[in-house]
Amino acid sequence: MSGFVALTSSDRMQLGSAELVRSTGEATTRLWSTMSISNIQESSPDVREGRFSRTSFLRFCGWAAILGVVSAALANLIASGIVEDYSMVSQSISALAAGERSWIQDLGLYILAVGIAALALGLGAWQSHHRSWMMGVAALSLIALDIVAIGFFHGYAKEDVSGTHLHTYAVYALGLLFAATASLAGISLRRSEKRVSVFSFVIWFLWILSAPFFFSVPSSWFGLYERGLGLLLLAWICVMGWLLWNRNREA
Repeated sequence: MSGFVALTSSDRMQLGSAELVRSTGEATTRLWSTMSISNIQESSPDVREGRFSRTSFLRFCGWAAILGVVSAALANLIASGIVEDYSMVSQSISALAAGERSWIQDLGLYILAVGIAALALGLGAWQSHHRSWMMGVAALSLIALDIVAIGFFHGYAKEDVSGTHLHTYAVYALGLLFAATASLAGISLRRSEKRVSVFSFVIWFLWILSAPFFFSVPSSWFGLYERGLGLLLLAWICVMGWLLWNRNREA
């Protein structure tokens, strides 16, 4: 988590995140060139005998991503309903991660992170030969790790001030990483999946338009604003998961 500590200004965060995504994307591309699904299919007896298929793998990853979204949404609704005097309109999601029942919201975030990691795995296996696509996959992989950090370091932990700071840094990183992911996906899908490309660009536009004001909105509707941003992220994950689920041809 030292990368979060190094983020001391918005300019340094943007430069650091861009460099991290670029270097991780290059490494991810090299990894998938040697560990692609096509190579597995050629070498595995189980694959040759029909017990495993590329389409099944992609659909599994898509299903896992959608399951992660559903789990995160349900965890938030359940926690919001059982925590006393909690307001979904004025209080943040992070407030649910404080107290005796914090495990409910944390569990939802961790399952979501697993779903995002599966989505990144599936998207990387689908089109591993496009550099911009793999940079987006790398950013998506970092989002999975970032969400784990958001859940692990509580924003309202009075006994751990450093954890509160790391939570804030992780939230900033999420804003930058998802903006990069949505834009790179939109660029990469312009020819093969035009509708999904347009959707990704719309999500990106709404995100960059609203995310920068996240910490400056009035406290009376802070929770509602945060959930609106979360809805953009979850909607994008669902559509990309659906894209993998509906793979019925070689990409």
